[in-house]
Amino acid sequence: MKKIMILFVILLAAINLYSANDPLAAYLKDGKWHFIDSKGKEMFKPMELESIGSFSEGLIGAKIKEDGKSYFAYLNTKGQVEFKTGGYHPLPMKEGFFVTVRFIDTITKDKLLGFMDRKGKTLFPPIFKDAQDFSEGLAYVMNDSIRGYINNQGKLVLPTPNVVGYSFVDGIAGVCKLPDYKFGFMDKKGNMVIPFKFDEVEDFSEGLCKVFTKGKYGYINKNGDLVVAARFDEGKPFKEKRAIVGMSKGLQDSTFNVIWGVIDTTGKQLETFIYTYADNYSDGLACVKKDSLFGFIDKDCNVAIDFKFKKAGSFVKGLAFAVDKDGNAGFIDKKGKFIISVPEFNFVLDMRTNKRYKP
Repeated sequence: MKKIMILFVILLAAINLYSANDPLAAYLKDGKWHFIDSKGKEMFKPMELESIGSFSEGLIGAKIKEDGKSYFAYLNTKGQVEFKTGGYHPLPMKEGFFVTVRFIDTITKDKLLGFMDRKGKTLFPPIFKDAQDFSEGLAYVMNDSIRGYINNQGKLVLPTPNVVGYSFVDGIAGVCKLPDYKFGFMDKKGNMVIPFKFDEVEDFSEGLCKVFTKGKYGYINKNGDLVVAARFDEGKPFKEKRAIVGMSKGLQDSTFNVIWGVIDTTGKQLETFIYTYADNYSDGLACVKKDSLFGFIDKDCNVAIDFKFKKAGSFVKGLAFAVDKDGNAGFIDKKGKFIISVPEFNFVLDMRTNKRYKP
């Protein structure tokens, strides 16, 4: 028993050590990219990179210039080149693969898509006209000779003729029937579990899915029942049993001006439409904007952190990126206090959410 307890303590320490060194952010300053961990410490020596992409599954997409030549690659969390992508833009990794893109017409932006794994091995060269990221072991692909879901060995395991597929979540995927362009949901055996009756669907989140029907957005359950009436002009997925929903105020500067509120899973309005911006709930709080400044509200829609930031992002593990009215930037705690400062910067990437910020 004593040996088991010692092993458990060692394992727990290892887990805590890893979480303490999770990547937090990357920022560009004076031509060099700095990468910091969740303690605010530099993870490795600042690097001269042409650009960086997203952080996913332990890898950082980047465009690197060496000896006058540029190439795309993935970096690991030590700043080392994990592998070069062979000219493909390093898009986010999903379940060990990323979608490769080859443009066949630079004017029309027509392209072909393929897959490469996290070791740089090609599963498929760019031969598909459509391809979705892997999700729950499957990825939808389509070209003139194939349409359906492949597994991570590249085998077509679920043909879907006359149906456009999307990602699997909780064992079901949104699908669109051609040529009717009506949406429903299918399981991994190809059975329709929700019939084709919606004009638009997204992924399920916390057992509910945003759908578009009769000109408005609402939310269905996994039986396909409309449990939150379709009465909104915009909506975001449920997170932490709350959804951000929006109503249009009409066109302004050629774009729709939307104001946002909050509902619970029954559709009850917890906050009226008063925010000009609102992000999903995360870590118990939602980032919202009012009168040109950002603040945070709790699940009861009470103001948890005052509206005092020019820029702000979502909380993850107790920290959120923010820039205050005086230009101070960094990561704040849930009291709105800066815990980790970021010096004057040209660009910041929050590596936990892959959201980008300029000064």
